[in-house]
Amino acid sequence: MGLMNSMRIKRAVIMIIISAILTVFLGGCGKKEPEQTQAYPPRVAEREGGIFRFQLANDPSSLDPARFDFQDSSSRQLMYLLYDGLVDFHSQTMEVIPSLSSNWQISEDGKTYRFYLQEGIKFHNGKEVTAEVFKESWERLLSPGKKYANSFLLQGIVGAKDLQAGKAEEAKGIKVIAPYTLQVELEEPNSAFLSILGHPATFPVDLSVAEKAGDKYGSDKALVVGTGPFRIVEWQRNKQLTLEQNPGYFGHISYIERLEMPIVKDSEEALIMLEAGKLHFIQEIPAGKMSYVDNNPELADLIVKEPFLATYYYAFNLTEPPFDNVKIRQALNYAINRELIIEYLWEGLGEPLGGIVPVGFNQYGYPKNGYTYNLAVAKKLLEDTGHPLGFGIPDVVLTYNSSAGHRAIARAVQQQLAQIGIKAILEEVSWEELLTKMQQGDGNIFRMGWIADYPHVDNFLYNSFYSGAINKGNIMNYTNNLVDDLLKQARAERDIAKSMELYSLAESYLIADAPMLWLFSYQKGAMQGDYVRGLKLNALGVVPLEQVWIEKTSW
Repeated sequence: MGLMNSMRIKRAVIMIIISAILTVFLGGCGKKEPEQTQAYPPRVAEREGGIFRFQLANDPSSLDPARFDFQDSSSRQLMYLLYDGLVDFHSQTMEVIPSLSSNWQISEDGKTYRFYLQEGIKFHNGKEVTAEVFKESWERLLSPGKKYANSFLLQGIVGAKDLQAGKAEEAKGIKVIAPYTLQVELEEPNSAFLSILGHPATFPVDLSVAEKAGDKYGSDKALVVGTGPFRIVEWQRNKQLTLEQNPGYFGHISYIERLEMPIVKDSEEALIMLEAGKLHFIQEIPAGKMSYVDNNPELADLIVKEPFLATYYYAFNLTEPPFDNVKIRQALNYAINRELIIEYLWEGLGEPLGGIVPVGFNQYGYPKNGYTYNLAVAKKLLEDTGHPLGFGIPDVVLTYNSSAGHRAIARAVQQQLAQIGIKAILEEVSWEELLTKMQQGDGNIFRMGWIADYPHVDNFLYNSFYSGAINKGNIMNYTNNLVDDLLKQARAERDIAKSMELYSLAESYLIADAPMLWLFSYQKGAMQGDYVRGLKLNALGVVPLEQVWIEKTSW
């Protein structure tokens, strides 16, 4: 992600002196959103105003940055509307850009980050955002005994683990240098750290409100206090959230004055409401309805499709036969017709995945050794292992979590593996049972998936395959010293192009090792109303609504 262009800093004389001292060990700074891909068009009066009706697929359990569910699309969308972080992502390229911080500096060893906050930015309740607010918010996320699900994002900060374990009263690596200057020290360099800071878990909250509310923070309109472009004015549980434009927003002021977000859990009902003009946006096209929508001239142009940073795959049990043999794992990867599965079972909403990193990273050089459908190669690999047409390979158990979609894909994989003589027995269990079976090695092949926590290839590679992440993201207990070294080098490399080369090399070794049976990366398929303009989905499946407007003839 780009982050090294110079920026003009307006600071008091004392801060100039401090900055001069820092140049001994700090270098580089934040990068503005590229001019040639400006996210926001010039303001046009005809676009301003109106009510936008946006379907939520469910009622968020919490809108607290520390505890919200990032995998829930409704919660994820709302967090980016209500809060801001030190950094943001360019609406289309997902490049890291400034937000609450105007710029930053990074030490030569890549371990120390210094952020310069914009002055005068306020929460929805009028309280100003300072460096102390960030320290308080992050240490709240790392509170001992709380075990917030999203706290893993900040565990690389010096002292974070001690704070979580109750061995310290603060995280030593989070320092307030001045009212608008925050310094962060990492245990190890991490080239993905800026991208991590675009995750809503790191967004600041007004601690006075959060502490008073306790565990109820984020569960009521009065208990959601952010800095974002919108603020909640009404929250009718299981019925509707209503947001209004934040008039004091420091960034691009939305064209839309008001967001009405009815909770419509039935996607078919949501589609009917869109067709009737009662909704301007629905989060997904109902299962089985893509062909109906595609072939309807009044609806086809309203489809919004974008790559989504999420993957669908099966994980092998690497510790027991037959999948302790790399050639057998490779054979299965060549035996799968991914295009067929995507077209007929996933309604075309995906891209074939022959490796780990999904489509959508513009600065990444994807390895050339990804798997494609090739039965001849699959059969030859089995012959090389002494198992022509699968002879001598015992039946394998393919375990998946219960859902009609997963069942259909499992059956397709079962049929395709039969073409090379591999007999797969299907086992359908709950999601919790699936995780337990995989962790205990009870089975052979396990359905899995990964949704990006932040838009960086590191999230797909380091979190799932670095040996130090075993029992965390690396639930397959995969170990490879060469891959470990490359991932550590990629994290330590400050030059983005060189870092991406190292990540790509690590992925190429992982592809050759084939610890997974890869199927596809996702596409998001949503729909907008006829009068909606400027709407796009980003790679996290979020609509940057501050760019959207409605033609005035429709309201």
